[in-house]
Amino acid sequence: MTGPLVNAILFLATLTVSIGSGVVIGALTPWIALMRGIVPPLAQPVTPFILELKTL
Repeated sequence: MTGPLVNAILFLATLTVSIGSGVVIGALTPWIALMRGIVPPLAQPVTPFILELKTL
């Protein structure tokens, strides 16, 4: 549920404001998930790669 919701927010931000807003949200969401403890411990080292994939 979380993945499609995040992707929908990225899509809507890009459509309504600009591509830059989609990139900013895409860059922030993995770090916010990491800080809030949503990312499982084994996935924490790959957070920078998730960030890179979302902003491509």
